[in-house]
Amino acid sequence: MTIFIIPIYSCQSQIKFNSAEQVADSLALKMNGPNERVKSEWAKTINVLNQRNAKSEELIKVIDKSTNGASAETKELAAILNKFKSINQSDELLINEELFNVFTKQLEDYKTSLQKVFILAEKNKINNSSFHEITVKIEDLEKKIAFQRQKYNEEAHSYNSKIKNNTNDKFYEKYPNLRKKCYFKVNEGVNKAPKIQF
Repeated sequence: MTIFIIPIYSCQSQIKFNSAEQVADSLALKMNGPNERVKSEWAKTINVLNQRNAKSEELIKVIDKSTNGASAETKELAAILNKFKSINQSDELLINEELFNVFTKQLEDYKTSLQKVFILAEKNKINNSSFHEITVKIEDLEKKIAFQRQKYNEEAHSYNSKIKNNTNDKFYEKYPNLRKKCYFKVNEGVNKAPKIQF
């Protein structure tokens, strides 16, 4: 008769380990839907921002043509638009607070620079059909951006509230893309579209 000795403690440890792994995997599966919703709203926000930036580049060309050359104001705006192209706008931005703060700072810099460009246009009495058409479109896109930021914030806050009490460092080591999401802070004024005067 053969007697089998079962290492009880080893099995219990393995069961506990597997249980912890299963809990982490289960939570990751549960958070997949909310995470995808955050990413979806972020992609929509970036899409509208890119449309706004493209229109801003058209605006620069119209103003430079009307003033017979690039001005300090349009050069500054062009430089800010180039920064948008160079920054990493992937999902990594959403879990890296430092990168996200750089991104939101660029949004604020854009608004300040855009106002300078409109003051320049007003001084030079630029109000032709091309200028008017572009500025109307930019104003419309700014409203859409403000709306999309709000939608993104809602999903990010919802995501963060669902995940904050159920995770630990080990979970984030295994699922780094499921870290808490950065969001636009209301007191930074990012939810307000710049006022465009004609």
